Amino acid sequence: MKCVDCGGKVKSEREEVDLKVTLNNPGVVILRGEAMRCENCGEKYTDEDNFEKLADEFDKKYSEKHKRN
Repeated sequence: MKCVDCGGKVKSEREEVDLKVTLNNPGVVILRGEAMRCENCGEKYTDEDNFEKLADEFDKKYSEKHKRN
């Protein structure tokens, strides 16, 4: 797979990383999940097999952050 940011090679191995999602409300949500990383610039990617797990983690973290505000 090729990185859309720099054109570098994206490693096929997944690793546990912190992912930052920026929204209008509640702002930034940080979640933990598996992603693949570009060897050149470090940009993170996921695939269809992992997306549902990340979406569930996002919903959980979004709910936690939204309750605090």
